[in-house]
Amino acid sequence: MSLMTKRIIKELEQLRNDPPSSFVAQCINNNLYEWHFTIRGPENSDYDEGIYHGKIVKPPNIFFLTPNGRFEVKTKICLNITKFHPENWNPSWTIRTMVEGIIQHFHVKDFAVGSIQYTSNQIKSLALASHKWECDICGPIIKCIVPKGKQVEQFQSEKKEQHKVDQNENSHTQEAQSKYLKENEKKVEKQKNDLPEDDKEIPDKKAQVDAFQRLIWKTVFPDTEKVHSQLKIFTHKNFNILIKFIQNQKMRKKFIDETKDDKINKMDDEIQKEFEQANNKNKYSSQIKLIGLVLLSLIFGIVFVNFGEFVEQTAKDWLLFN
Repeated sequence: MSLMTKRIIKELEQLRNDPPSSFVAQCINNNLYEWHFTIRGPENSDYDEGIYHGKIVKPPNIFFLTPNGRFEVKTKICLNITKFHPENWNPSWTIRTMVEGIIQHFHVKDFAVGSIQYTSNQIKSLALASHKWECDICGPIIKCIVPKGKQVEQFQSEKKEQHKVDQNENSHTQEAQSKYLKENEKKVEKQKNDLPEDDKEIPDKKAQVDAFQRLIWKTVFPDTEKVHSQLKIFTHKNFNILIKFIQNQKMRKKFIDETKDDKINKMDDEIQKEFEQANNKNKYSSQIKLIGLVLLSLIFGIVFVNFGEFVEQTAKDWLLFN
């Protein structure tokens, strides 16, 4: 990130944290090198009641977009802080100081590039007309900054009138809703009175069914009792949804149980296999030991017989020589 970008970001944060009272300024579409500003006309002048909109583009080129009678519209303006005078450029200038300098130049009468001179009456009429001007990007400029002086009172009165209109619309809407509800209640009461004696028991049965449905709902959903207790009517659709949920819960429980059974069966099979393998190992080891004992006994018998024959032959030879 360049030093220029860091500096502009810092200026943007300062304007947001400490907004000036005489103007508003913001970068457009996250482009730090194009700013739109909306200013109030300088006090005690023909521009006092006006609101003027413009833009600043890097390198500092200033354009006015609102007709004002002092500067041409959509034309680069020649000021000391613009590109027309690079020799006067001061690194300490910021967006705030530039816009404040623009406001001060309304009082200066010159014939620089972009300057025009209108009569006092023309400037005042343009100032009043500026409240209705809209920017293609920012929208109505009167929403960007509040007018001052007499225009503040007019703005507040318009706001109060709009508030009254909104209140009247809300009251009419509430009256229409209450009227509709009363008419609906009357129709229901009339239909109930027109029913035969046998059919009048149906609403009572329906109320019992609704109470039963609430009881089931509270039983299944104890944690959401407060939410569902606010529902005054449980339709058949709600009840069907509840039944489907219970069925799904049962199926889920059954699936979990089956899964657990499968796991237990698998564990039993593994244990059985391990037990069989251990038994086979023990069986084979005992057989090997038995074979070893038989071989040892045979070897010992063979050695003992040969040794006996040797002893017997030796004894015979000794007797013959003696």
